[in-house]
Amino acid sequence: CEPVAVISADKLTDLNVGPSETVRIAKILMNNPKISEHVIDKEAWGCIWRELILKKKGLRTVYNRPGRLPRGTQFSPEMLEAMIDQLDRLIAKYNSSDWETKLTAIRLVELLAEHRDKIKDELEAIKADNRELSDTDILGPEERKRRMELKRQQGTSAGDSGFSKEALGQTNETKSEYFMTIERDMEKRRKEQEKKDA
Repeated sequence: CEPVAVISADKLTDLNVGPSETVRIAKILMNNPKISEHVIDKEAWGCIWRELILKKKGLRTVYNRPGRLPRGTQFSPEMLEAMIDQLDRLIAKYNSSDWETKLTAIRLVELLAEHRDKIKDELEAIKADNRELSDTDILGPEERKRRMELKRQQGTSAGDSGFSKEALGQTNETKSEYFMTIERDMEKRRKEQEKKDA
């Protein structure tokens, strides 16, 4: 099983390149003999994009999802650096000689590199601004430990650290726990893959 294309949801919803990403999807469907007869005429592709993306008609998307990170939520430098490390790893993998001739891998590397560059810009902005993070931002384990220790040193009792339960990761689905779980799973899969490759 191999992907026929790599599509970017971010590009699909981008006002400048969204229509061309829609054309990319439509052309893939047109090249599939099982589906092509059901694809609407090319003249309607732009209209469909406008109705779904601009006018927000149709099914709900990830951008409508409840519980989506609120605007203004920031990642700590620790978390951004972990993201960059993972993106670097994926870029190196899919940019290797095993993949360099596959159009899907080339497209994936292009998208991952764009995403990594945005994260690097965000990291530099945070460092340059010396931006203050709140307890409800996505801090990462080291930053949370540092903050808890700082609170303890300031004389706050162990039973009342000054953090909300959510900030300490004591609720079922906190943002930090979510990303830590993903990171552990990714690390486990990476190690399993390394064993297979060895």
